[in-house]
This record gives sequence, structure tokens and C-alpha cells, in this order.
Amino acid sequence: MIDNGRLRRISEECVYSHGRYNIGTYRERSQHLVLKKYFEENAELHEVPVGGYIADIKKGNDITEIQTSGFGSLRRKLEAFSALDYSVTVVYPSPVRQRIVWVDPDTGERTQGRLINRPKAVYKLLPELLYISDFFGNEKICVRAVLLCSESVRLLDGFGDDRKSHATKLDTVPVEILDITDIRDADALRALLPFNKGQNLKSGDISKLLSLSRRNLWAALKLLVKLEILIPSAKEGNSIVYTVT
Repeated sequence: MIDNGRLRRISEECVYSHGRYNIGTYRERSQHLVLKKYFEENAELHEVPVGGYIADIKKGNDITEIQTSGFGSLRRKLEAFSALDYSVTVVYPSPVRQRIVWVDPDTGERTQGRLINRPKAVYKLLPELLYISDFFGNEKICVRAVLLCSESVRLLDGFGDDRKSHATKLDTVPVEILDITDIRDADALRALLPFNKGQNLKSGDISKLLSLSRRNLWAALKLLVKLEILIPSAKEGNSIVYTVT
């Protein structure tokens, strides 16, 4: 169950104090720290050695890993945890909405800036999932896509009268959970995608729908074909046409 009041409290405690930002205290680690405390506030259950690895959270026979990227290195960890019969949830945080927060480097005071919507940001999960796709269908492994509204904390140290041009990006702080989707198999992943059954799509069409770069698109297509969410069905010139199952 989503509890945004508790998430906001944890964010304030971990990152902000007395209306200010603790410059240099966490630096890019706040998202991981805040979500770790959100999913388990008992610090004694954090960073627990298991099977030669360190689990972000271990509570009984359940392990939670918070991972924004680097699923390639996560694979061996999952193999070790599943061999010991642990149930593992991989939390993938995706800031699909971001509020820019400006911090004065002299006073630490913060002011809110514009809101940026990035609804397709969650599809960056697809190329990462390719690394652990062999675990799909394993009832003890779950990927949890957590769609967030976050604050993008930036320092007022840039150029121009407003000091915002080329300013330093300090941190990403989650402040609201918009939705949570658990992905255990191809059907659950299919529900997350902006495709319609029976659609015929070329790679260019899929690139626009998912907003992925060329390298990430290749990995995403490989995953979706492997899971039979997309099936190569024809060829037009040099382009493969994929049918959505």
C-alpha cells in the first residue's frame, strides 16, 4: 500500500533539514537511501550479508534490492539468493515526473522550479531486464517498477543572472509514489507497454513509443522478442516488422 506521507517524511529526514538541503551529504545516493528506508525503516535489516553478497534489505526469507541500473551485475546476486531459497524483489525507481528544486550554495535555501513530465522514463527498464530475463516466471523473483514524482535538486551556481544555465545537478529525491507495478512474467510486462495486440511495428515506430536510444532499443527489442511479446513477422526493405502478441 502506498504511503506518500511516510515517504515525504523520510525524504525530509534523510535529505532536508530545517527547510534546507544538506549540500554534499548524500550526493546522488538519496534516492537509494530514501527508498530503502521507505520499504524497511528498521536499519538493522539494511545491508545484510547473504551468500557472499550484501542485500539492501533482508527481512526473514525476503530480500529487497533497489536498483536503478546495472542489472548485469545483479544477475549473479539473484542466482546466489535464489539458490539459498530467498524470495527477492528488485525495486526499480523511475522518476516519471520531476520538480526542479534550486538550492542557494551560500544559504542552503531551496526554491521550487518547473515540473517536468517524463512518462516514458519507465521504459528504460526494458534493456536492463534483458540481463535477468532468464528469471522471468520464477515465482521467487519479482521486479517492482515504482513510478515516482521526484525533486531534481540543482545548485544555483550556473551562468546568467539567474545562475541556472549549466548549473550543477546535485541529487534526485523521491517525494511521491504515483504507481507500483510488479513484473514477474511476460504478461505483467506486456501490461506496462504502450502496444496494442495485433499491431505491426517497425523499429522506428517502437523507438518513438518507448523513447529509447539506438543501443537501448536494440536490447529492448531483444528482450521483447525473447519473451514473445513481439514476433518478427515481415520485412520492409532493411526494416523488420514486429507483430504485437
